[in-house]
Amino acid sequence: MLYGLTPADIANLRTRQANVCPICSRSLTAGRRSEHVDHDHRDGTIRGLLCGDCNIGIGHFFDNPALMRSAADYIEMHNVAKMLAA
Repeated sequence: MLYGLTPADIANLRTRQANVCPICSRSLTAGRRSEHVDHDHRDGTIRGLLCGDCNIGIGHFFDNPALMRSAADYIEMHNVAKMLAA
């Protein structure tokens, strides 16, 4: 049992999420994007299933929403700068 979840628990999560990653909406069944159990590293609470890319992404930001928002702002700022330069 991964994180105390039974296969039935994982199937239930997959069904509730319509078999897609709640961040990027890609299928949870294709290769590297297969499902990963996402959990809060502080207390172990299960948040859901993510694709591998999104699971790694939020992990690299230490599950910190402020850092993730800052990264999004940074990307958007540079996208606007490219549009203005074109």
